[in-house]
Amino acid sequence: MKQDVQFIVTFLALDLLLKSTYAVIGMKNNSMKRSILKGILILTSGILLVSCQSAGRSDSTKDSVANVDGNPVPVTYSYQNNGDTIVLQLTNLEGKVTGELAYQIKEKDRNTGSIEGVLTDSLLLADYVFQSEGTTSVRQVAFKFKGDTVIEGYGDIEERDGKMVFKDPEKLQFLSEMPLVKK
Repeated sequence: MKQDVQFIVTFLALDLLLKSTYAVIGMKNNSMKRSILKGILILTSGILLVSCQSAGRSDSTKDSVANVDGNPVPVTYSYQNNGDTIVLQLTNLEGKVTGELAYQIKEKDRNTGSIEGVLTDSLLLADYVFQSEGTTSVRQVAFKFKGDTVIEGYGDIEERDGKMVFKDPEKLQFLSEMPLVKK
């Protein structure tokens, strides 16, 4: 399980590296290209090093999405079963939650991206900006926190302002078919 979490974190870092590299390749100044590419490589290497080291540690904080002494602490939740993997990494800063979310569901396209939303009581409503088959999309996601477990919410959706959102967040169903467990 830790290997799959590390794989997805590594994949997200490499995805960032590739996107940044493509943006730099279009530049005309070669010495500036080299400098920026070196910076991107160093930054990505640092992200990989930190994520691989933190994947092996357990987080013993009491909060589901931790915030210790005003400093945000990333918390990772994951699910793995029958070839399906979901990884959710969150940071909470005064109720505003940001993070990364990756779905690797058997026989479906992989989705990886970032989330940003608000945590109210034990419910996180967030926008998920993700890549799938080379296309960037935005959809609303919902997660309910129950101790060290996170359950994704499902409900009727509609398109509003270019993104898919829940028609009525009050009517969401939280099914525990794929519970994400705190790591």
